[in-house]
Amino acid sequence: MFNCILTICMLIFGVDLSHHNKVNIADLPDSIEFVYAKASEGKNFTDKRYKTYKQQCREQNKLFGAYHFWSLKSSGQEQFEHFKKVAGKDLDLIPVLDLEWADEEYNPFVQNKEVKVFIKLCEEYYGVKPIIYSPSKFYLLYLVLDFWDCKYWCSTLANTWFNIINHKAVITQVKINKDIDVNYVKDLNSIKRHIPSH
Repeated sequence: MFNCILTICMLIFGVDLSHHNKVNIADLPDSIEFVYAKASEGKNFTDKRYKTYKQQCREQNKLFGAYHFWSLKSSGQEQFEHFKKVAGKDLDLIPVLDLEWADEEYNPFVQNKEVKVFIKLCEEYYGVKPIIYSPSKFYLLYLVLDFWDCKYWCSTLANTWFNIINHKAVITQVKINKDIDVNYVKDLNSIKRHIPSH
């Protein structure tokens, strides 16, 4: 029992948001220390709430990161160019690439080649490979062999040993709107961008 309480106390909580969530960052509890917001999708979709969330996080001193939702209809280069234009370079957290598609839609022989382009460009621009966000089954079937060197964010309740961020934390100590997903990490440094000083 004591170990369980101690573990919960050591966790660091955050949320992931998009235009589907109409949230004021100032209304989030103090226990929420980091926020990821959707910046873009494909080569031309920009999330209309991204700039607002980014600004509010700056005002509330919340660590902020951006994610891109992968499209099957655009190249990796097109998608990254759009992402960096929307997200900006001033991110506190490692960028995230959201990959979640039905098995019949996703052709790993085609898509993984383009994902590799996105990852390469991301590393060149941000100085770090993106975290991959995906359901555990999809990740194990299509992604892990090609992208084992990227940190992994599990988008399901499965608490796998290799994921860096756990999604949808069911912990009553974090009081928050039921429509917002609460995530947690054990080490905040594992998702921070470490920008070298010059």
